[in-house]
Amino acid sequence: LVRSRETALQEAEVRKRHVVVLSEQERARLHTMIGRGVAPASALTHARILLKANQGEPGLDDAAIGAALEVNPATVARVRARYVAAGLEAAIYRNHPRANTVAGWTASK
Repeated sequence: LVRSRETALQEAEVRKRHVVVLSEQERARLHTMIGRGVAPASALTHARILLKANQGEPGLDDAAIGAALEVNPATVARVRARYVAAGLEAAIYRNHPRANTVAGWTASK
C-alpha cells in the first residue's frame, strides 16, 4: 500500500511537470496525420497519445491513456516529456528525419 501510494504521487508529479497543451494547428495536424494513416505506426501512436493527453480530463493519467491506446504508461510519460522539452516533431518521431541524407551519406559527399 505504501509503495503504490508513492508510485501514484511520483506519477502525479510527472504529470504536473509535463502538461500537454496543443494549439489548434497542432491538433488539426495530428488529426490529419491519423486520418491519412500514411505515417509510421509509432508516429501515429504518439499522435494519439498527444491528443488524449491534451484533453486534460482529471481521470486521464498516463495509465489511463496507456490502457486506452494499448501502450505502456512509460511510453505516454516519455511522449509527454518529449513534447514539453522539444516540441511536436520530437514527440511524434523517434528520430528526426534528416534532410538530404541517404543511408548516412549527405549531399556534400
